[in-house]
Amino acid sequence: MASSPTSATAPQSSGYTFIGLKWDVLPVRQYYNGAGERVGGARTALTNTYPDWSGVSGSTYRISSGGTTTRCPSLVRECPGAPRNDRFNDVGWAQLSNGTLGVTWTTSSIDEADMAINTRYVWNTGCVNRPNSFDLETVYLHENGHVAGLGHSSDVNAVMYPSYQAARCTLAQDDKNGIAALY
Repeated sequence: MASSPTSATAPQSSGYTFIGLKWDVLPVRQYYNGAGERVGGARTALTNTYPDWSGVSGSTYRISSGGTTTRCPSLVRECPGAPRNDRFNDVGWAQLSNGTLGVTWTTSSIDEADMAINTRYVWNTGCVNRPNSFDLETVYLHENGHVAGLGHSSDVNAVMYPSYQAARCTLAQDDKNGIAALY
């Protein structure tokens, strides 16, 4: 998710896209590594997104916590060594390039999705807009859409819109339509 300013694009229906990942085994289990964490309550902000993606009417998609880990997300380029599949879906913190709030790397040959949140930014929790910071749950909700297999949406109201608009911790109709179409 990028930290771009708000776009003046009008909302569209069916703005969702897919990235080519569709999980064969559900639920997706996600593991959290708190090393480098930049805000208290980060793991709770992550797990708060699970009911949103798992509870969409008409969808069989499910995601849940696998607990904590000390693994650096293996697909994340900023982790030591070459990116590799380790069959774990890990979430961690890394110094990513400026302009990127969070990123998710996926593979489909062996279903895996690893996520990193950028340590270069100031974060807050509680799904609120605060000056000079970004709401972590909003970014997790967006990145977990990628974990599910959704790409970016052209609907500015969608959580899957490619740039941060404001704190929003519920899925828009376009997000729900996308996950229901995929699963």
